[in-house]
Amino acid sequence: MTCNMQHIREDLTMERARWKATLLLLAWLFPLLFIPVFPQLSWAQMPVEVNGSTYWGGGIAGLINDRANEMFTDLNSSLTGSKPNDDTLGWYVSTGMEIPIWGRSNGHVILGEINMDFRKFGGEQAGFPGSGGGSGSGFEIHRVDLIQISASFSPKYRFDNFHSSGRIWPWIIPVGLELGAISPPGPDVNPIDIGTVHGFGVDYMLNRYFIVGVDFRYHLASGIQAIETSSFTSGVKIGLRF
Repeated sequence: MTCNMQHIREDLTMERARWKATLLLLAWLFPLLFIPVFPQLSWAQMPVEVNGSTYWGGGIAGLINDRANEMFTDLNSSLTGSKPNDDTLGWYVSTGMEIPIWGRSNGHVILGEINMDFRKFGGEQAGFPGSGGGSGSGFEIHRVDLIQISASFSPKYRFDNFHSSGRIWPWIIPVGLELGAISPPGPDVNPIDIGTVHGFGVDYMLNRYFIVGVDFRYHLASGIQAIETSSFTSGVKIGLRF
């Protein structure tokens, strides 16, 4: 029975790896799908309504799986009596820029987006070899925070004609490429990861210069650090149009 369960887990792990590899390939190839629908309008000919923006945002962030009992997240916690580093909810801040690439004849716009964010999920005390942190255990007690930093490059499809006012713009990111780093690193001491990002949201144009919006994204990690670090973010943003 134990052997069968082990085989099932291995099969599920392999299947998940295949799905992640497929999504990474799509992140590279997806922009090419828009080549057949290039509009007649060039970027220089686009009206001011579809100009780009730079934005800042923040909100809640969540890990899909906790990172408790890893080598670096809970170093010697059983000897120091520290709580497991198992927080999965936290916060994030982000900044980015989106630039219109193609204006569709149906009023939709395809943009290229660069987004960077910082995600923090909490932290606990861990014991590091040293002269002792006052407990006589031979360990120095330091806080270990769970942090992710990422930069993503994504095509964004925006529905500028969604509302008759022309001020409400739903958008989707089908798949984008994301490069990230985690702290502390995984058991193979590799802090770098590559993955995909998928998202949707709504922007509202306050006036000619400012927009506000809501934003949800799922960050799918490839797991090359030998651990699961996929996460999600959900928050609000404010942008400056240019």
